[in-house]
Parts: sequence; C-alpha cells; structure tokens
Amino acid sequence: MKDFLYLSFKIFRFHFFDSLLPVMCFILFFLIVCFPLYLTTFSCKSLND
Repeated sequence: MKDFLYLSFKIFRFHFFDSLLPVMCFILFFLIVCFPLYLTTFSCKSLND
C-alpha cells in the first residue's frame, strides 16, 4: 500500500510538472513579447498627453 502511494505520488508529480512546463514557457514567452509592447504603448500615450 505504501509503495503504491509513493508510486502514484511520483507519477502525479511527474505529470504535474510535465503539464506545468508548457504553461510556464507560455507565460515567459507572453511576458517577453507583451511587456515591451505594453511599455512602448504606455510611454507613447503619456508622451502624447
């Protein structure tokens, strides 16, 4: 029983990180791409005022 729980925990943890990795990459990509765009538009708006 203990071995089974340990194994299921290992599998769960592996799947959890496996599914989390693309999400983290997407968030990182989103920040890298959108943050400069947001900053430039924001600075342009404040310059126009």
